[in-house]
Amino acid sequence: MDGILEGLKAKVASAKAGVDEIQKAVGHAKNFTTDMPWHSYFSAKRDLENLRFIREKIAIRMIQEEIDMAIEKSK
Repeated sequence: MDGILEGLKAKVASAKAGVDEIQKAVGHAKNFTTDMPWHSYFSAKRDLENLRFIREKIAIRMIQEEIDMAIEKSK
């Protein structure tokens, strides 16, 4: 009986060590992907696309205002 319990304790310790190692690897992988240069690249690319979108909307608004002013002058 004591031998079976010792064997089970050894299996539990081994499994716990495996789980701890996997958790450590997952944590390392998460840090690895966020610290990589392409993360900064895609973030900057997304910011640039947002700025271009805003610039386009402002340009459209300016054109619309010019048209509205021209219509009012012609009345």
